[in-house]
Amino acid sequence: RGVWRRLPVGDLQVEQSLDISSQQARLDKGVALIQWIKSHKLALCLVFIGLLIRVYGLTLYPFNGDEYNTIAESKKLGLNWTSWLYYVFMHAWINLGVNDVVMRLPSLLIDVITVLILSSFAKQFAGQRAAVAIGLLAATSPFLIYHAQEARFYSLFIFTTALFMFLTVRLTGQLHRRSARAAILAGGIALSFSHFLGLLAVAAQGLAMF
Repeated sequence: RGVWRRLPVGDLQVEQSLDISSQQARLDKGVALIQWIKSHKLALCLVFIGLLIRVYGLTLYPFNGDEYNTIAESKKLGLNWTSWLYYVFMHAWINLGVNDVVMRLPSLLIDVITVLILSSFAKQFAGQRAAVAIGLLAATSPFLIYHAQEARFYSLFIFTTALFMFLTVRLTGQLHRRSARAAILAGGIALSFSHFLGLLAVAAQGLAMF
């Protein structure tokens, strides 16, 4: 307003018009954000529930024997070929520190994403109610929670398995598209390198597709 006092009437009207346009733009962004939250409310609720349950108790127990193996295998690649993808990532991640929060955090975050994938998978097959039910079951699953709070590669293996199955089922009818084939191929490679048993899942899913 202090600037407007020094402006001619014509310039003041232009300045007011620009201010109204700026306010309208901010209002439009706010409306768009609210609409996005409404359209993604299930995913946001599942993320909140999944994080809340998994963060609680993350540091309750000290490292176990397998987690000490993870620390050694992350520091020196090649000691364990079971999950090459996990240990390559952890080889870089371990530079952030060696404590229960840092070492277990990747498993926790990956597991929460798995909950979203399973919910999306259910929605594609059986609709919104199934997505809610499966999402809540996955978010509160003791099996998934246990592995989410462990510095091991099992959460990554579960995640890549769910992702590969989701991609193959969703994109099977779109194999004429290069992007669909590339996505399925990338998912299969990630699954194969997350655990050697992933090769069985890739082979089985490949046979089912063709």
